[in-house]
Amino acid sequence: MSLWSLALGLWLAIQPPLPVTGEATYYAQGVMQEVLAYRLRVGDVQACPECVDTVALLYPADLGRKVWLEHPDGAIVGPLLVIDCARRQDVAGLLQRQWVVDISRELARRWGLRGPLRGVTVHYAQPAAVQPSGLLLRAGLAVAV
Repeated sequence: MSLWSLALGLWLAIQPPLPVTGEATYYAQGVMQEVLAYRLRVGDVQACPECVDTVALLYPADLGRKVWLEHPDGAIVGPLLVIDCARRQDVAGLLQRQWVVDISRELARRWGLRGPLRGVTVHYAQPAAVQPSGLLLRAGLAVAV
């Protein structure tokens, strides 16, 4: 096995420990839907009827995984299906600026984003504050997510 093959295999298999907090950015309108259609067509991911949206994370090993996002204000959204990842050559730069997730333009609008948002946390497991009913418990109130 060549050093190149070993390095590529490691990059494909890397999964960072979560939760991880950092910067969220968003895709242009309609791009997430195009990526989802492609990933479904080539079999990289399976349909996720319970997922409320889709995201991109850093590594290809995350494709098909479900995650939850926590907004800096504490609101949690999910599950979200991971359908895209960074190009290998972009990983170092994204890590340097503490990027953790790309969200859809639709979610960015709901969150009122006009640019990157720092302080977003990515969870691999459903956070304890989110009940199986899909409600977020905050300050004694149940809020639909």
